[in-house]
Amino acid sequence: MRVCLLSFSGRVEPGNCYKVLQYISEVLENKAVESTLLAVTDYKINGCHNCTYECFSIDSTHCPKHDDVAFLYETVALHDLAIIALPVYSGAPCSLYFAFNERSQSVFDNSVLFDRYSKITKNYIVIGNEDAGGSNALNMVLATEEKLGEALLLQSHLYGQNSILGGLAEVPRVRTDLENFVERILAKK
Repeated sequence: MRVCLLSFSGRVEPGNCYKVLQYISEVLENKAVESTLLAVTDYKINGCHNCTYECFSIDSTHCPKHDDVAFLYETVALHDLAIIALPVYSGAPCSLYFAFNERSQSVFDNSVLFDRYSKITKNYIVIGNEDAGGSNALNMVLATEEKLGEALLLQSHLYGQNSILGGLAEVPRVRTDLENFVERILAKK
């Protein structure tokens, strides 16, 4: 089994999303499960704008955006499942996630890629406190996902942490919750 781990944190240095997925990678490794951890900030993702809707034309391979979105979708499609960590910014999932999602229409002209990607179960970790829109962000993600696995809302204040300090993955209770999350995911495979 191969698991793709995608961190959508916008931080330059690893924050909660990346560190949580690093810990999950260790948990998977201890279970002899291969994983690939990607920080989307290491890749170029352009949102949809300033075009003539080439992705809706008969030959949709001419998207004017030259970035790494196709590579990221192809990478996920090479795995058996995905775990995606998203921070909550202004009561919603981060803009990188929205840009990645909206650009799928320029990638999925390839029916083989679409078929493979659509079969991958996506599991989500949304990192944000309820009073800062964490539940709303989680609901937005759940409403758009067709092949949904497990979902987890990690609220830093429930663990006595400050959300911007990036220390969630070091908290023993968080690690236990992440281990249980992985167990639920693997039990479904």
